[in-house]
Amino acid sequence: GAKKVYAIERNHAAAERATETVLRAGLQDKVTVIEGDSMMVELPERVDVVVSELIGSIATQEGVEAIIRDASRRFLKPQSNADRRPQMIPERCQTCIAPVEYRDHDWYQWKRGVQSRGKAEPGSLRPLRLQSDTQDLDFLAEPQLLEDFDYSAAASAELTQTRTISFDVPASSVPRKFSGFALWTRVVVDSEDVVEVSGKKSHWAYVV
Repeated sequence: GAKKVYAIERNHAAAERATETVLRAGLQDKVTVIEGDSMMVELPERVDVVVSELIGSIATQEGVEAIIRDASRRFLKPQSNADRRPQMIPERCQTCIAPVEYRDHDWYQWKRGVQSRGKAEPGSLRPLRLQSDTQDLDFLAEPQLLEDFDYSAAASAELTQTRTISFDVPASSVPRKFSGFALWTRVVVDSEDVVEVSGKKSHWAYVV
């Protein structure tokens, strides 16, 4: 296990609970809870690994790029060319995209509780947020990769990505409706473990 852990938490109540939990477990010599914004606080020393859960339903939500880039520059120990062990967990976060038909297509502008809090463009509806294990979406084509944010190379990554995406939609004898594009997260923890969100019950959602 880790010899020393610095746990950064911005929420005051959560930081207090974390500190109490550490004390109850007798781990105060190993775990230090630091209350504050990770982009504002300082660590007593540089560390070997940064573990984060800044993962939204779209890979680059929650301001993750700036936060991870800052953590990579200020918190991580420099590595030699001979030592290339992963320093970020997860290693990367991806956004998948596919055209879909929403089964309540003709009614969804009146449905409550599923609209995103995001602001809609003029003449359009707010995006829908649907549970990742929903049965209300029919995929019209195979998913493609829209975003691929590499946490391990965040410090040197380009600020923008450009991709050309095309979808092969098979012919159907049944009339289909194009409701929009569904976006969702795929988390690459390391070279062995990948969290597939699509079709699985989780706190993440499809954004349509």
